[in-house]
Amino acid sequence: MCSMPYSISKSQLSHVTLVISIGQCQVRDPASSKADRSVDRQEFISEEARSAVAPAWPLADVRAANSPVVARSLSGYSEELCKCLAYAGLFAEARGRCRKAIAINQAMMMSDKNDVQASADVASSMKTMGTVLYLMHSPQEALAVEQRAHSLFREVALRDPDSTSNPIDDAVSLIYLGRSEADLNRPALARKDLEQAQEMLVELAKRSPKYRYVLDAQDEARAAIKALPHDTAPIAVH
Repeated sequence: MCSMPYSISKSQLSHVTLVISIGQCQVRDPASSKADRSVDRQEFISEEARSAVAPAWPLADVRAANSPVVARSLSGYSEELCKCLAYAGLFAEARGRCRKAIAINQAMMMSDKNDVQASADVASSMKTMGTVLYLMHSPQEALAVEQRAHSLFREVALRDPDSTSNPIDDAVSLIYLGRSEADLNRPALARKDLEQAQEMLVELAKRSPKYRYVLDAQDEARAAIKALPHDTAPIAVH
């Protein structure tokens, strides 16, 4: 086992978590009135998070087997920073941060094929990359990434059926898959995926009725379905 050239303290990790938490950097519907639309604010939060995590980035290049806990933390921070940067419109850097998160998670998954959480982390980082690509107006790229994310989430669900966080992320992945299909003039496929996401979120809301992330995702799914051409809606038979 090789020695690590850097170490990261709990206080450093806590600071990154705090910065991201204060920033509320979850990427939401760009048209949502509930989102904090201040680009200046998001750029400030992004810069704070970028600076806070900078000393830890060299650890990401150490083999995952050396410290999977630290590697997982870094991938998570990279993914969250990717969201912050995307919401601030800093897409080029956001894409790079997402790629870093995917690379770290894939390394962990390859080092232990039985690590279900590693597979879920790969799916999550791909879901975030797909969201960023959608916001970058690259629906074709977003479509391919979200399809892979959804496929991985399905595999994870079979191995970890009791998880609550993975189904939520899977539903969000389906939302951006559906939106990408809509932008590519595939409204029937878009409706299918968006309605599936909506059904999943309804069930999740029953289990966690006050979970804000689920409720916001439901709003996004409804808005995306409402924006579809009406002629793709199923015909009611009485």
